[in-house]
Amino acid sequence: GAAFKIVASGINTAGVAASITANSATTADILVVTANGLTTGTGLRVISSGIITTTGELVEFTASGSTTSTGVVRLTTAGLTSGTALLVQTNTASFTTGGKAIEVDLVAATAGNGMTITTAGAYTGTGLLRLVATSATTGQSLVTSGGQVSLTPTQSIASAAGATWDGVTIPASSATITGATAITTFVLPWWIALL
Repeated sequence: GAAFKIVASGINTAGVAASITANSATTADILVVTANGLTTGTGLRVISSGIITTTGELVEFTASGSTTSTGVVRLTTAGLTSGTALLVQTNTASFTTGGKAIEVDLVAATAGNGMTITTAGAYTGTGLLRLVATSATTGQSLVTSGGQVSLTPTQSIASAAGATWDGVTIPASSATITGATAITTFVLPWWIALL
């Protein structure tokens, strides 16, 4: 059952089924959902079986007056360990060329960052950003078009005999070559040639 339920069965092409207006609110919360006992359930679910196209949207957040906000949309998961804070899942059967699981559109921005990943800890993990395509053959895992690619390591290595700086590493791996035709040319990426 449902403690609170709104049903709008008619064909609605304008207006809203439910509306909350709090134009005078400043530091207060407008809508709060508390579910302290939640385990495998869902705190908020928005479902649509309609064919959403072009400008159609299932959820829209608009904050046209935001300037120095540190998080217009914020996810806080202080107790997260091996789980995932944000999951975007697509249907591989219907995904086609030009499809995007995530798109960041900066319109005509000339400064700032499209995405920043930051940690203040002494990070020892396997990558703040990981691209995994274990079944890829001819596809590309990382593509950049336009602008420069800049690597700016800040690691300091004390001068000493045998000191090694490993700011850019290529882990050891193996490749299997099949077929009878000999390979005569092996091309390394340009940035590897500079190492």
